[in-house]
Amino acid sequence: MSWDWQSCDGEAKKRILVSGPVSERPADTSICSVIFSESSAQEIRNGSRDIKIGQADTEAERRLELIICSMVAGEEALADVGEGTVKVKLESFIRGKELFEMNNEEKLRLAAEHKERGTCLVMDGRFIDAFKRFQKAAKLLIFLDREEEPAASLFSAVCSNIVLCHLKNSRYEDAILAANKVLEKKPDNVKVLLRRALARQELRDFEKAQEDLAEVLSVSGKLPISMVKGEKRSGEPGRTATIN
Repeated sequence: MSWDWQSCDGEAKKRILVSGPVSERPADTSICSVIFSESSAQEIRNGSRDIKIGQADTEAERRLELIICSMVAGEEALADVGEGTVKVKLESFIRGKELFEMNNEEKLRLAAEHKERGTCLVMDGRFIDAFKRFQKAAKLLIFLDREEEPAASLFSAVCSNIVLCHLKNSRYEDAILAANKVLEKKPDNVKVLLRRALARQELRDFEKAQEDLAEVLSVSGKLPISMVKGEKRSGEPGRTATIN
């Protein structure tokens, strides 16, 4: 089958069935009224829905959002979201504010929403989907003054949770890089030091892992063994004591 559009990674595709008039397309935070039909994708049910772009929490939904953002009002398309196909009609949409149009308060509020949703996904053991939410929060916060509250604390918590997600997803080098960014600003962050130590242990860099654990002892006066054990048991829903 030939496709009229596909995402940069080639995972989301569409074939236009009915063209709409040349006009504006939805963007992040837009609210889109869509009709789905003939769905073979398990996560996408037939019927009418209002979708707010940027709120997807599964891979299929994220691909669907990309496809919707490539459409114009009135367009109908066959969408391939990886796990199946679905016919999509974009009836209309209410344009949302793009990042450059938001004021600082709006960026902070949206970042906090992404962080809270990411925390819920961690509690469900969905670390890949949680990472996507924390990543969105971080992208919003980099445009704010991260030396001042409440942006400073929120950014630190988001980055700490990104480290946790990398650990759970066995992306140990990424976990170390993310931890380094947090520790540049807050070198006494015990949770992040422990998470970096765990990542270094997994990479068999025991000397540097020991340095991190020694720093934890220096800062807190003790080594919270239960916390270390909890974070090493990856993929278990409900182990939430160490998220920020």
